[in-house]
Amino acid sequence: MSVAIEDIYPLSPLQQGLLFHALGQPGQGIYVEQASYVIHGDVDVEAFRRAWQDLIQRHAVLRTGFVWEDLADPLQVVRANVELPFEVHDLRGLDPLSQQEQVLALERSDRRDFDLSRAPLLRVGLYLLSETSTRFSFSHHHLLLDGWSTQTLLNDLFDLYGAHAMGVDPQLPPVVPYRDYIAWLQGQDLKAAEQLWREELKGLRCPTSLPWQGAMAGQSGPQIDGLSRVHELSRETSDALEAMVKLHRLTLNTLVQGAWALLLSVHSAQDDVLFGGVISGRPPELSGVMATVGLFINTLPVRVLVHRDMALLPWLQDLLWRQTELQQYSYTPLLQLRGWSELGSDQPLFESVIAFENFPSHSSARRRREASMQGQWRVSHAASHSRASYPLSLMVLPGERLTLRLMADPSRYEIAMLDRLLSQLATILEAFTVHPDASLGDLLEPSREDLHLQWGDWNATSKPYPRDQSLWQLFKQQQLLRPAAIALIEGETRLTYEQLAQRAEQLAAHLRSNGAGPGCLVGLALPRSSALVVSCLAIINVGAAYVPLDPEAPAAHQGQILSDAAIALVIADQHFEASALPPEATLLRWDVTSQVPPLSSGHGIATNGRPATQMQASPGESLAYVMYTSGSTGRPKGVKIPHRAVARLVLHTNYIQIQADDRLAFISSPAFDAATFEIWGALLNGAALVVVPKPVSLDPAALARFIAHQRLTVMFLTTALFNLMASEQPAAFGTLRYLLFGGSASNPSCVSKVLSSAAPKQLLHCYGPTETTTFATVQVISRVAPDQRLPIGRPIANSTAYVLNADLQPLPIGAPGEIVLGGDGVSLGYLNRADLDSRHFIDQISTPTGLHTGRVYRSGDRGRFLADGSIEFLGRLDQQVKLRGFRIEPSEVEQALTRQAGVAQAVVLVDIDSVGNERLVAYLVGDGDQADDARLMRHLQTQLPSYMVPSQLVWLERLPLTANGKVELGALPKHQTNKASSALSDQPQTPMEQRLATIWGELLGVSQVGRRDNFFELGGHSLKVAQLVSRIRDSFQVSLPIQATFEAPTIASLGPIVEDLVLSQVESLEDGPFEGAS
Repeated sequence: MSVAIEDIYPLSPLQQGLLFHALGQPGQGIYVEQASYVIHGDVDVEAFRRAWQDLIQRHAVLRTGFVWEDLADPLQVVRANVELPFEVHDLRGLDPLSQQEQVLALERSDRRDFDLSRAPLLRVGLYLLSETSTRFSFSHHHLLLDGWSTQTLLNDLFDLYGAHAMGVDPQLPPVVPYRDYIAWLQGQDLKAAEQLWREELKGLRCPTSLPWQGAMAGQSGPQIDGLSRVHELSRETSDALEAMVKLHRLTLNTLVQGAWALLLSVHSAQDDVLFGGVISGRPPELSGVMATVGLFINTLPVRVLVHRDMALLPWLQDLLWRQTELQQYSYTPLLQLRGWSELGSDQPLFESVIAFENFPSHSSARRRREASMQGQWRVSHAASHSRASYPLSLMVLPGERLTLRLMADPSRYEIAMLDRLLSQLATILEAFTVHPDASLGDLLEPSREDLHLQWGDWNATSKPYPRDQSLWQLFKQQQLLRPAAIALIEGETRLTYEQLAQRAEQLAAHLRSNGAGPGCLVGLALPRSSALVVSCLAIINVGAAYVPLDPEAPAAHQGQILSDAAIALVIADQHFEASALPPEATLLRWDVTSQVPPLSSGHGIATNGRPATQMQASPGESLAYVMYTSGSTGRPKGVKIPHRAVARLVLHTNYIQIQADDRLAFISSPAFDAATFEIWGALLNGAALVVVPKPVSLDPAALARFIAHQRLTVMFLTTALFNLMASEQPAAFGTLRYLLFGGSASNPSCVSKVLSSAAPKQLLHCYGPTETTTFATVQVISRVAPDQRLPIGRPIANSTAYVLNADLQPLPIGAPGEIVLGGDGVSLGYLNRADLDSRHFIDQISTPTGLHTGRVYRSGDRGRFLADGSIEFLGRLDQQVKLRGFRIEPSEVEQALTRQAGVAQAVVLVDIDSVGNERLVAYLVGDGDQADDARLMRHLQTQLPSYMVPSQLVWLERLPLTANGKVELGALPKHQTNKASSALSDQPQTPMEQRLATIWGELLGVSQVGRRDNFFELGGHSLKVAQLVSRIRDSFQVSLPIQATFEAPTIASLGPIVEDLVLSQVESLEDGPFEGAS
């Protein structure tokens, strides 16, 4: 059947974009919009149907479809006649609730996709509810209409309906067809527009970050309707804004754009922001265009500079003047604008837009219609449904009360976030009217509600706990309560609380005889063991403080710490190198394998026992231990932790309730502050502390068996070890009451795998610098979306957490700033480093509104409050990094490198290798001498702990610099393939060596492995060893001891060991009985 065609013409640029996106997402109903209204009064159904049919004949766009196949450019085709999909549903026999359910279901069905090639692209549903109440919905594709046009259609509709209902012929003035606008658009010259817009967008390198960018990322899936929230300003504020507009010759749109710019600036921490501004797009020079129905709107970039010292009114006036100047080129297609910017090809120009819906009121038409019907009916708006084209879209509706409607992509936002943003926007607009002479910085302050939540509700964490007692006193209470209960388990050794106290007291007497006492520091160079626990208790018993050393760190690094702390007494095992001992210090050797108590040897008896720290009147304020972390000056710094900080971590707290029947894993390195939670969490609660052997901690399968065999109930893992276990043994944690993890950025997919396999009763994501005693905030994780950043939670009991700006003042909820931590977990400062204390520790912060904190620590971490009060970690303000739970100052590694001949410059950062693992990479510039990678690596291994040794050295001719002379970190080459560490390396020879080389290459991201290459010099570390052992088990069905990889770190040395294991396995099978033999 032939179809009469009335007209054919091109699409506008915006129509082309909408068509492209709609065709790319079929079946999702994108760009399908719907508005619903209720007619109060008697409705003539036939007259209403005829009015709609007349409306279609009056406006050509309502008879338009689109063709694109086999065409260079798509076209819109206007049919001469079309039949409107008009459905009547008589619901008068149903109760109101059933009517509502039916209407919502039918309207939802009408929001389904259209066949864009077949006109009309609209549907009308009429719902008869009662004799005096009728609802109708109008669904259409956005390709046809914008908001202005929809309002024009409705006015025409009711003029036509009024005439038909009275039995008279409608008399409406002729309209200008939409094709006239298309013709006008094609006649515009873009050359002049290009010059202006290029200048406007010059220097813009990245889009403005959205509020809570990435907080909910990854909740993917088809979404029919976006989120939408509405906020009405008060009548007083609305009137005040109108008065401000008149007094200062501004526009309401300018005020809202300015407020939105301020909001984006504070949430993105950027002073150059960009968003989209929707304009009507109707050229005034085109006669009759205001009554034309079609898609005219365009979205143009609005770029705003926000500096805190700018005065508000001149800033708003400049914004208005600039937008007025750009209006002359308002026809410029957005796609063209995107091409004229300096953004990368994969970056959007902006991700938020403002639409000011100042549609014509057509009041004369309404008055004429109402008079003609003599008040027989009236119309009220019932609902609207549209899907936002951008992650955030702000609709502004002027009226007696200014209305703000915020629509969002539900995969990126939650309702609470939208409510918070609308509240903050309203606060800024109100501040405009109250303080028109203010500077922009004054207007960026948080609202009273935000302050109350941040400094009140969310930090109301005070709980009673024994803050004035020492750790020894608290431990003795447990000994008296349950002397026969098991306190410590190591292998076959079981120590009760009574036995553990006796051993600690025996060692304490020995320490006193060597001069240890209140205020002294005692070094601990022991591995994770019962000897270490006994030593900690003994040191605390005599009133001294312990300084744990990494027993596997190079002697030079250990010696640096011992000298810095002026240690006079060191307890160490047989592997400790005496060369690390400071002059005149006493060394007590302890053979941890035989449980022999320590005996003094070496440098004589420390009889002076000079106090290293000032004694406090309260035992709780006395020093418990000093934990050393990486230092930015190349010198490690010691963090002083008092007894009460440890008690606050594990007693009467709000994130965990450790019970006497719990069994806690002691799996952390003694030099990592998570050991504080493990040791004292068990011993101060009457629970059992179970020492995890190092080989077990590095083997996921062995660790899973250990958890089950030892009936562990509480365990902390670094994020790196958690991710490894999640990948290889995700069901290992089902018997745990608490599984805590943290120390670096988490992998949501790993968390999800654990939760879906055999989840512990509680999974806790923990955060806390060493300076705030292990944990400062904790988040309970019960579900996670793919790619979602996991929050670090709220402060634990007797701790506080704030997010502050550079001036240490509060920010609106959601705005990024520095995480500042307070409460009883804050350390006493750095040992002998008053210069660092003054920079990082503040006795009190006060706000202009009279709010105060106690002593706080500036973490240097970036974060923001989420709408529920939890904090999201956003990275570092400086270059400090965390790797496998350890804090690293890259400058300390850089200085170690540049002290070597052949290295002129060094930059160290964390990179992700080709297989997705974090690693430390050093970028080097030589000084002309021949540099030897192997020599450099060997030197670093004697100076730095293993976790601070780079996995790769990358040589460059020069470091890339920014315009101001700083190293441009983003320009450094990423995902470089490691090269062999030795020029003597040769190719793997046997099939066994070749298979091992393949496994190494896959694990380390190395393209070629030589048989003499060292596993650890190629980027291997303890967790990689665990993965290597697992891969060998899968490939050869043999169990390789963890220690073998440390003793045989090359293919040439490891190959024979694996071969022997395989042969032994084969021989054991051959020696077994032959089934079926007679």
